[in-house]
Amino acid sequence: MSEPLLFAASVDGFGRLKFDQPEVRQHLLARLAGKRVVEQIKREVLTRTIEDNRALWGDYTEAVGEGPDLIDVSTGQPVFMTPEDVHSWAKLLFLRRPVETNRGHMDLLGTTTTLTREELQEYRNLFVAKLANLGVYVRPASERGR
Repeated sequence: MSEPLLFAASVDGFGRLKFDQPEVRQHLLARLAGKRVVEQIKREVLTRTIEDNRALWGDYTEAVGEGPDLIDVSTGQPVFMTPEDVHSWAKLLFLRRPVETNRGHMDLLGTTTTLTREELQEYRNLFVAKLANLGVYVRPASERGR
């Protein structure tokens, strides 16, 4: 058995592991009796869900609907014509990654697809707050669609 065995668990207030399926863990470990093993503990990173993605794009759509008074002075048109416009703007502000190379400075643009649930929520909070400073108010996802 060379494949790693993965067992989901929580850590209680005393630093003890509480396994989600202790009986399955015990059964599989019993098959390794007498063998040397290495235990690795890694914090679980929760990836974003379809609902998280829906709420994000709902924020972008809400910004388009609420932001027609935010005008590009060179064209006279609203700055945000599509949710993709809001997405691009927010990524430029909050997901820019400066890199110093052997040939000078570069700014790379990050992506929302690799953000954890926690990081995505922070990103949403940042761009919604920035929009509010510009006079564009995005209702919380829980208040939309009523």
